[in-house]
Amino acid sequence: MWQLILIPVSNYIPVTSNINNALSGKKVFAGISLTSSPTIPTTEPIQKFTTLAKVGEYFGNSSTEYTVASKYFASKTGVNLIPPYIYFGKWIISAIAPYLYSGINKNTSTLLVALQAITAGDLTVSVDGTTYPTTAIDLSGATSLSNVATLLSTMNYFTSTNLVTGLATVLQFTLETNAVLSQGSDALSTTTNLNNLSANFTDQFTLFFNDTMGGLLTDVINLEVAQWVNDAGDAYNFNCWSNEIALQSATDVTSIWYLITQAQLNNTSIFDEVLYNTADRAAASAGVFASIDLTQPNSAITLAFKSQAGLLPSVTSKNIADILDAKKINYYGAVGLSGTTTVVNFFYGGYTSGKWSYIDNLVGQIWIAIQSQTNLMREFLALGEIANDPDGQTLIRTGLTQACESAIISNVIAKGLTYDSITAAEIKTTYGANVQELTNNGYIILNTLATQDVRQTRQSSVWSILYAKGSAIQYVPINTTTFY
Repeated sequence: MWQLILIPVSNYIPVTSNINNALSGKKVFAGISLTSSPTIPTTEPIQKFTTLAKVGEYFGNSSTEYTVASKYFASKTGVNLIPPYIYFGKWIISAIAPYLYSGINKNTSTLLVALQAITAGDLTVSVDGTTYPTTAIDLSGATSLSNVATLLSTMNYFTSTNLVTGLATVLQFTLETNAVLSQGSDALSTTTNLNNLSANFTDQFTLFFNDTMGGLLTDVINLEVAQWVNDAGDAYNFNCWSNEIALQSATDVTSIWYLITQAQLNNTSIFDEVLYNTADRAAASAGVFASIDLTQPNSAITLAFKSQAGLLPSVTSKNIADILDAKKINYYGAVGLSGTTTVVNFFYGGYTSGKWSYIDNLVGQIWIAIQSQTNLMREFLALGEIANDPDGQTLIRTGLTQACESAIISNVIAKGLTYDSITAAEIKTTYGANVQELTNNGYIILNTLATQDVRQTRQSSVWSILYAKGSAIQYVPINTTTFY
């Protein structure tokens, strides 16, 4: 299947986050589950599904992919929407053989009659450039479609000389009948797998492994994915789940958490899976952020305290929860309300490694970058020119201001915050800006005037945005006092 490859907007309006989006200004922070399932062909390595039912039709309702998608699509408390779709990406972790899937013929009774009518059929298959023709195939005695498969013990698309009674056509194994061809492959490295997939990325944001890939998923691979995500800039977040008991140790020096922390990598969220060793909670978390529509008022959310019916808690111990919180490892906990028998399950943390600390901080950064990019591109498309003069500066500032104001509406940017004298001095020294502007507006738009050389080469002066985020409260110490 051919795919239209577009020049990214960032060729002309680069922003801090590495993004690729349409000019609608909307952004889905979609999840992509990395799977070694043989069902996905190498020729179409990314498959997109808009409903759980469609995932079931493709992989089967008993598949791990179906289970993962059920956690991803399920509604969550504190989240108003459900994800519009999920992606599955083919991960080639060991050598695979080529295969050919036929097109779909749902009228099985008619198909069997057509096959029984073949008494001298022919079928030709090409493997590695060598052609293997088979003739004089007699299926008149076939009793069922499974019996036909038994009789045909025979990699390119199949062909037949006779387009009416030829088996390749009747069985829908030809290119014309929409057969799916998957070429074989040697095992691929982590970098090659990710580069192959990312060549087809559009709005994928959260990456996570679908399962243990038959036990072949290791910390080495997880660390390589984390490094790739770090090197890709602020475009993706890696939900890395692990069942290593060391995660629950305060003296951990061996787990994937320790390796990523030591490497100082950005944008990997560690999930404690000591109890279950499945992707369920990582997938559910991905579904939380895929549900966000930041064009709506007050739509910014965190992962903490989000709950989902049927999602099993991975942590039930206060001691373990305290250790995980200290290490900034995510978990889905069973929490008892003091003095009652009530138990509630919810996510806690929402952490990601490195400079952003929390997943929602990264989401907010990407959102502001997209709005800035979109607004500026609209201006360039609508106007004859944007001069490198005060009028042009005003136009660019207007586009960036509109991006920030939309982020205020969604609660990505917070107004009214106050800062101590040290922070005020740092903002003044580093950016030459007054902290009061950050308090009043929630953001400061910064610009360095263009030199003559910059104007002559038709480049822009340097623009940047300093903005404030409310940083959601997740812990409230309360000391109550009663007077009689």
